[in-house]
Amino acid sequence: MGWAMESRIQDVVNFDLAGEDVAPVVLFAFNRPRHLRRVLAALRNQNVHNLILFIDGARHSSELPKVEACRRLAESVDWANTELHFSGTNYGLAGLINCITQVFEQHSQAIFLEDDCLPAPGFVEFMRCALDKYSQMKTIFSISAYQPLRADQLPNQKAALIVSARFNCWGWATWQDRWREALPYLADYHHLFDYLRHAPWIAGDDLPLAARWMARGDISPSWDIQVALVCLFLRKYHLIASRGLVRNIGLTGGGTHSGRFAGLRNAIFHNKNVVRRLPEGLIWPEQPALDCEYMLRLRDMILRMREWAPRRKIRRIASGIRRRLALQPERCFALDLLDEPHPPYERRALLSYITHPFSIPLDDSRSLRHINIWHARQIVRALNGMGYLVDAIDYRDQSFTPTAEYDLFIGHGGINFISIVKQLPVRTRKIYFSTGAYWGFHNQEEKKRFEALRSRRGVDLPADRWIAHSEEDALHIAEGILGIGNEFTRQTYAIYSNVEMIPGTALYDDFPEWCDKDFGLARSNFLFYASRGNVHKGLDLLLEAFSDLEQHLWIVAPIEAAFRRVYEIELYRRANIHSLGWVQPRSSAYYRVMSRCAWCILPSCSEGQSQSVVDAMNQGLVPIVSRSSGVDVEDLGYFIEPVTIENIRSLVLQAAALPEDEIARRSKAARQTAQRVYGDDRFGPNFQKALNRLLGLK
Repeated sequence: MGWAMESRIQDVVNFDLAGEDVAPVVLFAFNRPRHLRRVLAALRNQNVHNLILFIDGARHSSELPKVEACRRLAESVDWANTELHFSGTNYGLAGLINCITQVFEQHSQAIFLEDDCLPAPGFVEFMRCALDKYSQMKTIFSISAYQPLRADQLPNQKAALIVSARFNCWGWATWQDRWREALPYLADYHHLFDYLRHAPWIAGDDLPLAARWMARGDISPSWDIQVALVCLFLRKYHLIASRGLVRNIGLTGGGTHSGRFAGLRNAIFHNKNVVRRLPEGLIWPEQPALDCEYMLRLRDMILRMREWAPRRKIRRIASGIRRRLALQPERCFALDLLDEPHPPYERRALLSYITHPFSIPLDDSRSLRHINIWHARQIVRALNGMGYLVDAIDYRDQSFTPTAEYDLFIGHGGINFISIVKQLPVRTRKIYFSTGAYWGFHNQEEKKRFEALRSRRGVDLPADRWIAHSEEDALHIAEGILGIGNEFTRQTYAIYSNVEMIPGTALYDDFPEWCDKDFGLARSNFLFYASRGNVHKGLDLLLEAFSDLEQHLWIVAPIEAAFRRVYEIELYRRANIHSLGWVQPRSSAYYRVMSRCAWCILPSCSEGQSQSVVDAMNQGLVPIVSRSSGVDVEDLGYFIEPVTIENIRSLVLQAAALPEDEIARRSKAARQTAQRVYGDDRFGPNFQKALNRLLGLK
């Protein structure tokens, strides 16, 4: 790596040199002598036997004085055996992997600090104890003394250490064998997890996103992200001190990852759990296991940190203001979403669907609010892959006038399809994109549900998912219909001959693979997970069915005001019915309810394909659904046939009575089906193949 080395062994009065296996403290520094001075002072009285210092080289001549000052501080240490490594070249953070490897050529274990990680008294003692206690537990990769969460946010207040899936390098330690196991993968990290396409989110969604950006060269390499990904790949865990013994003093500016608002962000989020010494009475776990509740709370903090960024907030607010003040609907032109290089586009397509997904960053939590956001982007990517540059407008935009010579038009709904087609050249190919069952079937089935409710309860509620604009003319003029659904969905379009249905999408999510479910508790818990349309989706039937059952119904859906007034007793006064309202997908609340339940239940009267059921299956929930849900569940879950209150009760009792091992088998099969049939890497190819068939192409 080109480091010049000075090695100096000092005789220190009363310094215990017995045993060479004592972990050395390794300190990395660069151009911050003030920080380094504080860290050295904090280590001086911690019985440090051997101190190894790496001082990186200056990036330019103006940094030389500060780098030289750091070197002088390193040379001034007279209270430990020192080994000094001074570099004449600046390697940056990317060079730390080689430095760590160099340390483990001589030592079986080591403790690592950077010059902005200020250790509290007892830090070295704590790290040595942890290294010794867990040295034979090969699933543990590292020990860390920085705790990101406040003490009152920890699930286990009495634990000395928390088991985390996220690597933390602000004061950490590891063993030679763990490092050597990970080392071969570090340089090739971008090939892991199917070229990072399926990198786990369990440790925070910022890791796979940052890794992709690093691999593309969009951001500078960061060694800790590489280590974190390799540990996830090898299924290694990290023990994090429950009370922080390290304070980060480098986030106020001057560091590699500091910025204009770093000081304010630091004050809000960091160093909220730092003690001078661990409290007495804390328990050191004997058989550490991943703390899933801790991971949920840590992920929430990471999301809050990212979305707190002033620049991001300003952009979000500005986008909302522009959308509300715009004199015309939002339109997006010349969309090119392909990551890889490609020839110039020779064809042009117009997509009339939704446009707001194209203004939402991929790392924004809003991108997960509904699967149609992801689908819109994937449709454009699929069209790009077929050689089309894409313009996108909203399916309700009736003022749009085409100015380009479009080769292909894909439209959704009956609001603007015909008006746009009339303005397109005759040669333009015209495809109808559907996300639901045939509109006539849809309205007919909804009407039946409201008539049944009137008959049972004597109330008239307003239609909740009625399609007001006829789609008939659009369906007749289109050359073909491309929809999301199954064979049942396709049959609702039986009067049309050129119909293709493709499966929807279960977005990649690794949480169920890391966190086991207690099926003994989950067997009696059923999840109703849906968007708007309480009667349409069958919530009224579920409330009446569960009112006479002991099993629990968990409702994750918005409740309409009129519906709430009719079912207030069932919604809020039954001990076994829990209404949570809308829940952000992939949030901690989302995972808690998914972990609590073994079953998802949806007696909807009409869907193209219920993406909420597909998503629940991806979390390992076993489906109990109507045929109209558009999801195939044979040999897996149950169909509610016919959809009646009595049949719902019967199926709930039958499902809850199954043996735990059978429910676990079905849960595993549900997740495997979600990944095999609805995997997010299948939507684009399925869309392209279906579109080619509709257009008469191979």
